[in-house]
Amino acid sequence: MIERLKNILSHGDYTIVVGNPAVERIFTSRERGVKALVHLIDNDPELLRGATIADKVVGRAAASLMLRSGVSRLHSRVITSAAVDMLRSAGIAVDFDTETDMIANRARTGRCPLDTLCAPLSDPAEMEAAIRRFYKDLESRREH
Repeated sequence: MIERLKNILSHGDYTIVVGNPAVERIFTSRERGVKALVHLIDNDPELLRGATIADKVVGRAAASLMLRSGVSRLHSRVITSAAVDMLRSAGIAVDFDTETDMIANRARTGRCPLDTLCAPLSDPAEMEAAIRRFYKDLESRREH
């Protein structure tokens, strides 16, 4: 399954592809950040339980959500060492193209804000709560 998901990721210009043979579905998204994972956790958690994921970029923020939702395997084009350690220590199979120390923000002027937010945290539940607050605050600012 992982090769099929990697192929879809590459040829569909997606940011994430989630597959789960137990529910016989594949989910794709072009959303940046971890929004697609949050969406699936809220709206389709059974797809994530035992799922295989192909993702473009994974840091600790995304890793914490994958951990919390029961993902079983991940391929990432780019992943932080901290995310690899977090996932592998939880028994999640991880392979990748490039391992890095940090994920850059979109402007490439510093570190990804979600990974910065999650850096001092060790509990994936705390990380998920912080990620949700971040998106809620961001949405609140856009409304004003």
